[in-house]
Amino acid sequence: MPTDYIMRQIEEFFRGLYHIHHLKHINQYENALDELNNLVLKMVGYDLNQIKMLGIDGIKNFFDPNNYSTVEKIFYSAKALKEESSILLKIDRIDEGKKSMELALALFELLKENEIYDLTGLDEEIKQLKNNIYENS
Repeated sequence: MPTDYIMRQIEEFFRGLYHIHHLKHINQYENALDELNNLVLKMVGYDLNQIKMLGIDGIKNFFDPNNYSTVEKIFYSAKALKEESSILLKIDRIDEGKKSMELALALFELLKENEIYDLTGLDEEIKQLKNNIYENS
């Protein structure tokens, strides 16, 4: 896969997250959730509900963490679930937020265990999620 394509994909994903952060900032939480779901569907091929239904075991089957071409999809899914959890917690959908947070943590840990890429920031993502889970339990 050409590096330019991967960089464009990453740029597009983070540009989408920036827009979602803006929607959160102006308290448009439902719009932020819709935008996040559309972003993940575009980047991963599954929406957030489908990803949550797959769970960690299903994700391992669909997105082989030992395959370079699917690691990005796992990373995008984890980042999106983390973002979804923060929105859900803000609108008092605590149980849903915790589930998204726990799955995001499991995905980041899966990426760290496989060490297929040197993804900077994984340790920080894992630490933040563990702290958030502890604070919301």
